[in-house]
Amino acid sequence: MDHLDLTQLTTCVSDLAAQSSSLAAKCHQIDTNGASRTMDKVSPSLAREILQLKESMAATAGKLQRMVQEPPDFLQRLAHQAQLLACIQWLAEFQILAFIPLDRSVPIEDIAELASVPKEHLSRIVRLTATAGFLQEPPSEMGHVAHTPLSTQFVTELSYLDAAMFLADLAAPTALQMTKTTKRFGQSPSPSHSAYNMARGTAAPFANMWDDHSIKLRRQWPAYLKHVVNSQAKSSSSDLLESLGCMDRLQGAIQCIVEVGAESAERAILLARRYPSAQFAVQLSGPAIPGGVWTAGPPDQAQKEVLIAGRIDVSRRAVGSPQPISEAALYILDLSISSLNLGQPKEHVSAELRAHLDILRLNRNSALVLISFILPDTRTGSLEEETMTSLRELCMLQLHNQQLLSFKELSELIHNTNDRMGHLSVVREAFSGTRDAIALEIHYQAHSV
Repeated sequence: MDHLDLTQLTTCVSDLAAQSSSLAAKCHQIDTNGASRTMDKVSPSLAREILQLKESMAATAGKLQRMVQEPPDFLQRLAHQAQLLACIQWLAEFQILAFIPLDRSVPIEDIAELASVPKEHLSRIVRLTATAGFLQEPPSEMGHVAHTPLSTQFVTELSYLDAAMFLADLAAPTALQMTKTTKRFGQSPSPSHSAYNMARGTAAPFANMWDDHSIKLRRQWPAYLKHVVNSQAKSSSSDLLESLGCMDRLQGAIQCIVEVGAESAERAILLARRYPSAQFAVQLSGPAIPGGVWTAGPPDQAQKEVLIAGRIDVSRRAVGSPQPISEAALYILDLSISSLNLGQPKEHVSAELRAHLDILRLNRNSALVLISFILPDTRTGSLEEETMTSLRELCMLQLHNQQLLSFKELSELIHNTNDRMGHLSVVREAFSGTRDAIALEIHYQAHSV
């Protein structure tokens, strides 16, 4: 506090007040019929504005907190986060959240009996999570527990709970092995010399997770990527596609678009609504998972109107295997929402570039669009954007003992994919605003004579 900048403090408080007023005004535009809680009846534009205001408020509040915190505050917050993670893991393991009705409070004793857990333990855990807005003990009903808007979403959207369990069961224990990993393996580049290997006591790299028989783990990992590591990837990758201009050819044309190595059919569904004449082929990554192609991620809503009335075909294709569709207008390889290439970014990219080389040579009107996170050449983003970049980098290091590719490395991989007649070449590029993600339009180019 000795070096507190009063000017910055005043600005920060004023910003937070202005953002709060704006958010309140936006919320007044919403009908009082329950839509304000679920956001399910709010127009897309208003929902987007509210989300942006919430994000801005959270960023400003975080900045204010950092300005005034003392070492004890920092340590207490660390302890609180550690206990909060442990409590949510406990609640999930004993399925407590599912036992609590979404619309009313119930005695803690009843829930403890249903879940076969000690009442005293459950009571203490609820009191801790309630300090973070997750569950509540209503003041007028002591000894009762009820959901909050936050905890409700972990029941209605189970992928949030899957992400939390991956964090508790694997990501956090793995992160805490970094010290031992460095002492034992030093600068070894081997994927088998990661903090994950130390935490799990295995020599198998994290990429072998797909060979694991744990369906739960293979469901939790994509959820963790979606909600934690790549939380802004879908919107930013769609923005990059638009910025690149490669979607223009789809307007009014009957074209085929192939999404290579997808996690689900979500983006194809969005594009199918936008381009009603186009056909889409979604090639899911990874091996088949019992339960069907949707186990790794949404749809539903009657499987999104039976995949927009037959214009979307979903199949599985192994990384680097021959591409069975030879006459598509676009092949979209989006690494920004994939499983971080399963820790083998160079090998993954090279294999897919090679798999599409002949197709692009034989059909010069086709293009491969590669979207990927990269190591930013400069660090000029907000603190929140810096945080996400660091989370991705540490996730790659701790789980895979790998790192993201730089723009230069990515460009070299593309140019070095060649045959006797020519090579792949980048014809257009688009960077994200923070330069931590890029979209590249790639064509085949004959060698100069």
